[in-house]
Amino acid sequence: MLVLMCEAGGHRYAIDTSHVVEVVSHVRSQRVVEASERSGDMFAYRGRATPLVDLSLLTTGEPCPRRWNSRIIIARAGAEDHHQRFGLLAERVTTAVIDGQIPDRPASDCSGLSATGPVLLDEHGMFRLVDPTRLLGADGRDVLAPIEPEGTS
Repeated sequence: MLVLMCEAGGHRYAIDTSHVVEVVSHVRSQRVVEASERSGDMFAYRGRATPLVDLSLLTTGEPCPRRWNSRIIIARAGAEDHHQRFGLLAERVTTAVIDGQIPDRPASDCSGLSATGPVLLDEHGMFRLVDPTRLLGADGRDVLAPIEPEGTS
């Protein structure tokens, strides 16, 4: 499986590229007043207001530092026939292949981040495989709700 590897809060994550639209440089975002503390920024992407979720803030409670290597992963969340795009802010985004590493069942998890996916291991250490839809959880989906699903306009 081809994935995007990234970091957030000093931890490594992988996202299956089937969920990824593209990767863009960090851009200026604006806070949405009604949004939750964990996922409440918007940015302009291809002429549309698009939700921006800070992976570091979501997983560790600390915001992603605004560095030259911070990137926005444009991802799809939701069902295959009704998905929405959002930006996922992370650091050090690269590609990798992780074939054969996905276990039949997720490892037990005591960190409270089981919704992000299974813990896997490669030559650089541990990382989590992220499903963008599961990652957002209920309050993340609330941020996406006011945005039109892809292909409806």
